[in-house]
Amino acid sequence: MTQERTGRIIGASFGLAFIQVNAGALPVAAGTALRVLAVAAFVALLITLRRAPASGPAPRPEAAAEAAPAVHFGRRYRYVVAAEAVVGVAGIVVINNVLHTPRATVGWIALVVGVHFFGLAVVWRMPALHLLGAGLSGCGAAGLALAAAGTPQAAVAAVAGVLPGALLLGSAWWKVRGDAEPAAPPPPARPRPSAEPRTPPGPGRGRGRRPLGPVVMPTPGPRRPAPGRVVGRPELVRTLASLGLARHGAGRRGP
Repeated sequence: MTQERTGRIIGASFGLAFIQVNAGALPVAAGTALRVLAVAAFVALLITLRRAPASGPAPRPEAAAEAAPAVHFGRRYRYVVAAEAVVGVAGIVVINNVLHTPRATVGWIALVVGVHFFGLAVVWRMPALHLLGAGLSGCGAAGLALAAAGTPQAAVAAVAGVLPGALLLGSAWWKVRGDAEPAAPPPPARPRPSAEPRTPPGPGRGRGRRPLGPVVMPTPGPRRPAPGRVVGRPELVRTLASLGLARHGAGRRGP
């Protein structure tokens, strides 16, 4: 199991503890129903995390560098948890032994747990934890105000105990739901147009275009003689011509 899933289970465990401890101050029917629902939600979360694939395809180096870091329980995390424990215990001692207001204990615990999520949001670089920390801190502050005003214990337990537990369980389930949603497929790549598009010949389309090239002029061949033209030696041509003229003249001179 990855450290990120371990962090979700820890948060859900705190939510289950909040509901189980504070639901007893509510009416029996409401308290029992809330406890059963909290246990069912926690068990279902464990089963879902166990059945989920441990790892997916290895991301590209560029994507891994840009992705948010995973949950880790290093030195800075231990500092945040240690500060939470010290402040929480010191406040409980003051509330019970100095202020004598034990009903405000649950409000103080919710406030300290909410503030510690602000530190985790910085350590893990997860801005979404700021919202959860604000919600828990608001419930804790409201519980302290109700306890100081002398409100019945059931109201204080519902606001500062049951509601923060529901927020913790709900945040763990919300993260699981976000992981289960499939990623949107990338848009298809546009085909690149060819450098010289040609239209294939087909019925009704005519012939395709041919690329222009150098124009080759036809080479003139030997000239053929015109029909009826006498081809021979120059002396023979002149003799025949003179005989024709002589006959023609003799024909004119007749008796």
